[in-house]
Amino acid sequence: MSESEKKSSVFVHRRSDHEIFSSIEELMTADAIQLVNALSKHLGERFTAFEEPFIQQKIDGRCFALITENHLKLMAPKSRIGDRLYVLSFKQRMAKAARIVRRGRIVQEGSVRVDPPGLEAKYILTYGTLKLIFQKSETVTAIHKETGTPIQKVETSTYYDLIDLDLIDDIDLESEKQQEEILEVVKVPYKKKTLFWSKIEYKVEKKPTGEVKEVGVGKIYISLKSPLVSKLPGDPKSTYDVSQLMLTTTHFSEAENLHKVLTSLLNELRKVQLTEHV
Repeated sequence: MSESEKKSSVFVHRRSDHEIFSSIEELMTADAIQLVNALSKHLGERFTAFEEPFIQQKIDGRCFALITENHLKLMAPKSRIGDRLYVLSFKQRMAKAARIVRRGRIVQEGSVRVDPPGLEAKYILTYGTLKLIFQKSETVTAIHKETGTPIQKVETSTYYDLIDLDLIDDIDLESEKQQEEILEVVKVPYKKKTLFWSKIEYKVEKKPTGEVKEVGVGKIYISLKSPLVSKLPGDPKSTYDVSQLMLTTTHFSEAENLHKVLTSLLNELRKVQLTEHV
């Protein structure tokens, strides 16, 4: 087998996606020489016409992510159409791989109130999804294993909604003034009993003071392209469809920051989708 045949076989017998994905970040941060070596390895003779021009024009990994067919024609006027298409096709695969690699990376997280269902939740925003985590606690009666006496215990169940950023149609930001009741933290005594003894212990509670204060809260309205099927709290068998969610933060600046980050991720996603369909 000739050297050119060996090179071309690298692309014909394509490396697995896992191998390509594992090295994608190195390609994105590669200098011109490193990039040329990587592309030559993947594309073989399909890239030969572009090896010297890429180094001369200092096309590194970041530049390669922006390259177009016009750029390729300018650098190598005598290059074949098929070769240019192979290079552009590999660029698209590389961009898709980069998104998959970082899809699960956390960009931001915090706490919000979600309507519906009207509950506090923790949110985790990644490059690909918005995850809303809800927790519900309830006191249940159980039987003590050793004494056989009834005891009270708190059970906490966790459930979540996972929203793919592809499904978000539009987001809007709104500021609103609300009255908030001022609470004070107090220690409340209670008698703790067991089968053999009892004693006084204290638990911390928040009690209203009768006073209120005005706070500026932030609201983010998220419209979905298709309804999200969500579970009702405490009843996993019941579901409801949601086409719009409202996320409320205790301070407007928090909502403003979340809206800004989410908008940036959506714009990046739509730009990539537009490029892939051109």
